[in-house]
Amino acid sequence: MKNRIDIIWVRHGATPGNLKRRYIGSTDEPILPGEEERLAGIREKMLQESPFPCEHLDAVWSSPLIRCRQTAAILFPGQDILIDDDLRECDFGIFENRNFQELDGDADYQRWVDSGCTLPIPGGESMGIQTKRSCEALDRIIADCIVQGKNTIALAVHGGTIMSIFSVMADQKKEYYEWHVGNGEGYYTWIDGSRFAEGEKVLHVDGRF
Repeated sequence: MKNRIDIIWVRHGATPGNLKRRYIGSTDEPILPGEEERLAGIREKMLQESPFPCEHLDAVWSSPLIRCRQTAAILFPGQDILIDDDLRECDFGIFENRNFQELDGDADYQRWVDSGCTLPIPGGESMGIQTKRSCEALDRIIADCIVQGKNTIALAVHGGTIMSIFSVMADQKKEYYEWHVGNGEGYYTWIDGSRFAEGEKVLHVDGRF
């Protein structure tokens, strides 16, 4: 396929807030000490099991937040890391850096949960807004790949970024939260660049790691 673009999607390594099950969106915290070794092991597994060659990719994109940039540098060493601000996690507004236990009894939080987490978060974003900007970021990335002839790429992003894009574009129809992956986990996918550019925006899922 002339314009096939293979894409690795990976969620960043674990952070202190992840361990405490906090809503970590705009908080710019680094990965935990020791995550480097675990992520290096994931890289070795990726090199052995990826459905396409990934030792050296044509490009690597990352969210601007440090946890994603650190993850990209460990999993894809020696590669330049391109930043797209719209790959960042959801802005959790007044829920930021708090967990469900700390938010218990908060009326705004209960309304948000009761909506299936789709309502706009006070001071933050809605699921729909995050999904829109995440998909627009992927549109720009794929356009760049087509123009520059990039056929194998990776994106080091957030769980919310992956769930947003996959819930809209994946060839396997699943709900938003069904695309959840753990820290350092992700998906192997590919797209037909020509059809994507023509509006047939389908992300073919090859597997999960």
